[in-house]
Amino acid sequence: MKIVKQFFRTTADYELIFYLLLLPFALFPSPARLPALLIIPLLWLANKIGNGRFFPHTPLNITLLLLAFMILVSMYATFDMTFSLGKIIGLWYGIGLFFAITTFTAVSIQRQRWGMAAFLLIGSAIGMVSLLGMNRSHKFPFLAPLIGRLPAQAQMPGIEAAISTNQTAGVLLWVAPLALALMVAGVMELRRRRSILPLLLAITGIAGFLTAVLVLTQSRGGLLGFIVGVGVMVLILLRHQWRWVLVLTGIGILAMGVLWWQKGDEITAVFATQANVNPDDPVGTIDSRIEIWSRAIYGLQDFPFTGMGMNNFRRVVNILYPLFLISPDNDIAHAHNQWLQAGLDLGIPGLIAYAAIWIGVLMMLWHTWRHSRDRWQRAWTIGFMGSMIASFVYGMTDLVALGSKPGFLWWMMLGIISGNFVSSQYSRET
Repeated sequence: MKIVKQFFRTTADYELIFYLLLLPFALFPSPARLPALLIIPLLWLANKIGNGRFFPHTPLNITLLLLAFMILVSMYATFDMTFSLGKIIGLWYGIGLFFAITTFTAVSIQRQRWGMAAFLLIGSAIGMVSLLGMNRSHKFPFLAPLIGRLPAQAQMPGIEAAISTNQTAGVLLWVAPLALALMVAGVMELRRRRSILPLLLAITGIAGFLTAVLVLTQSRGGLLGFIVGVGVMVLILLRHQWRWVLVLTGIGILAMGVLWWQKGDEITAVFATQANVNPDDPVGTIDSRIEIWSRAIYGLQDFPFTGMGMNNFRRVVNILYPLFLISPDNDIAHAHNQWLQAGLDLGIPGLIAYAAIWIGVLMMLWHTWRHSRDRWQRAWTIGFMGSMIASFVYGMTDLVALGSKPGFLWWMMLGIISGNFVSSQYSRET
């Protein structure tokens, strides 16, 4: 019995490796590949036998249990399991990855640094793939010369259509503010240790690249979220130095005034409701978004407890709630609001669970920020605060849907945040 328990404990210790091996199956699921994903509940069982618990203790456990239950409910509600399968598998995988990352990073600061490095590298790789494969948007005319110098759009393996610029912006918002926070921390640390110069150059390169790709997406919600997220980071850092806050605020207002004076007509065109609409982006106007939100609210009223099933809004909307401003031939991929989409996918109980995840994560970040003594841990904590705030702002008009292909990076971020919290809490208790 002791040998069996030791075997399962060893298996649980290496569960993150299993999740990495399963990533291709989660990104490109199919009925034939489903048996491989049965490893996930087996890993949970190995944790129970080897360590006495299915999952590590985190503030999100009850919330995630409710979210997992609503996934099962959505499977009952969906009209086409094959159509919902990709999002269901992606969300199940993400929850499991969250617990695996939490277990891995909670052990030590060193493991948190490894997790952070992997997170930045994966985010940079997604940024590179997106830069090559995203559609060439022309929302900001003054960026047209730069867009024209980009390489021709490439077809990405396993992805049928061009990568959405708005989706790209949403993913980069998880990584770019963090990279900027680490860059600032590296500059401050350089005064004490010249040996970190190569690391600082690498982080600076990542921060610059991610910010540049974010700007090239020309996603209005993404850029607004980035500005707000970075602004909140600055306010937290300078919370006791109000003179600097006032100076930076004045500079920001002056810069916006100069930009409006120089490019006022072009900015007005970007936010126009109907004029100058990009024919390749029929949902890119304010009026069309408002219409989509109204249909999403109708859907929540009709399916309050079960939701429509994951990924089904794009099919149901033109049947039950026809749109007037958008042709039925256009694919409305989601509700263009992360809260409405969570409710449509998983019902109001799922929406409550999703909101509770956000609240719990922000509470963990604030706790870690106040009690951590490690300089780098505090830096990436404030970076993740900026990422969460940026994603929140972006999510009011667009989203990276739960269970979508790049969504594993969001769960990875949450796992690192949770591991930081568990580690800092343990350090405080001891």
